[in-house]
Amino acid sequence: MAPAMPASPWIPPGAPQERNLHALPVARFGPYEIHLDSGDLRKFGYRIKLQPKSFLVLRTLLQSPGELVTRQELKARLWPENTFVEFESSLNVAVRRLREALSDEAQGPAYIETVPKHGYRFIGVLEPPTVTEPPYLVPALVRQAGDSASALDLLAHMLPGGAQTVPRASWWRLLLPAMALLIIAVAMGHFWWKHPAVSARPVASSIAVLPFVDMSPEKNQQYFSDGLAEELLNHLAKTPGLRVAARTSSFQLRDKSADLRAIGQKLGVATILEGSVRKEGKRVRIAAELVKAEDGFQLWSGTYDRDLNDVFALQDDIARAITG
Repeated sequence: MAPAMPASPWIPPGAPQERNLHALPVARFGPYEIHLDSGDLRKFGYRIKLQPKSFLVLRTLLQSPGELVTRQELKARLWPENTFVEFESSLNVAVRRLREALSDEAQGPAYIETVPKHGYRFIGVLEPPTVTEPPYLVPALVRQAGDSASALDLLAHMLPGGAQTVPRASWWRLLLPAMALLIIAVAMGHFWWKHPAVSARPVASSIAVLPFVDMSPEKNQQYFSDGLAEELLNHLAKTPGLRVAARTSSFQLRDKSADLRAIGQKLGVATILEGSVRKEGKRVRIAAELVKAEDGFQLWSGTYDRDLNDVFALQDDIARAITG
């Protein structure tokens, strides 16, 4: 006789009950991460000074991404009741300093959008929180139950109405076709990945940015190398008429042994940007080269030695050289 089961859905032990920004200590978007408790803002891991009021503005906007936050709401968050302050100008200064910290612009913003006469909106893309996701439900239930009959009981109790909703004998007729379809889909996806269809000749003004290689002696600059490549990708994506392969496509080719021609065919681009980063003390050397994917010939290359304080300006220099 199967043990009695609770009417509420089964939840794995330790699974998060609710995922919201209030419960997350860190929020990440683009090359930035901000600790919502301390107000510590970093870009590519390097700390950026952020004024307290600007931090409060950013945290308030991040709590409602994509939604309008009115100026009156910000006033209530930034200044306690009965505080005498020139609200309009003080809020404008806080937002301006926030944009400066994020290298954002009021015209054509990437993160903070102004809604004239109303307020502001965060329009950046927040990365998913790095929490452990719950396992797939059916395999987890089967492992926990230990036998098919107990697993079916668990599944039945999860449905509205309890175990009487679907007869036990019907479960196999539901599960077996679904599992067969899943196996077929995985097999087809694997085949298409290994044998991509031959596509038309890629557009000449197209590019993929591969992850930069960390050449530092300590091999501890992978985060910085990835951030540099991602920032260059973002710069190039803003160039009119230039098609740029998405980060999720190009970055999955990290540590792949395929030659550049195969990479170009897989990503459907005519040119590929690759490079390396070597950091020693407070100096960084960045080497980059632009290669024609069809034949592997080099179109452009450059080597830059700079202080870390000049890294962001260096990104602009490389992006301008490539688009030129």
